[in-house]
Amino acid sequence: NITPENIIIDTNGRAQLVEFGLGGLTDEKLSYVTPEGSFTPKSDIFGMGVTMYEVLCDGKLGRLDIQPLATQGRMPPLPDDVPDELRKIIARAVDELPGNRYATALDLALALENFLAAKKA
Repeated sequence: NITPENIIIDTNGRAQLVEFGLGGLTDEKLSYVTPEGSFTPKSDIFGMGVTMYEVLCDGKLGRLDIQPLATQGRMPPLPDDVPDELRKIIARAVDELPGNRYATALDLALALENFLAAKKA
């Protein structure tokens, strides 16, 4: 159940997940549920992808229901200053087909770390 509301930034600047499970699943949180409607590790990857998408759009997605848009391959455009490699990472995380998403959250994290390392180089 990864949504922006479930992530806090600690005093060291690290993101921390603060809610686990399906408790409090509201209509607003349904935007973060996978197109296939399941709750698996792949759904956490989808939720993280939607959360990154929303952060990069500076919260301008509002109450837009991302799930059907992802299913139809019609995600709203990211801002022009988002690098292509990051766009690819997010697109893979929110892919409508679970088999096309990252296999594990670690794989997603490594892709993000590699993106950041290449950007620093």
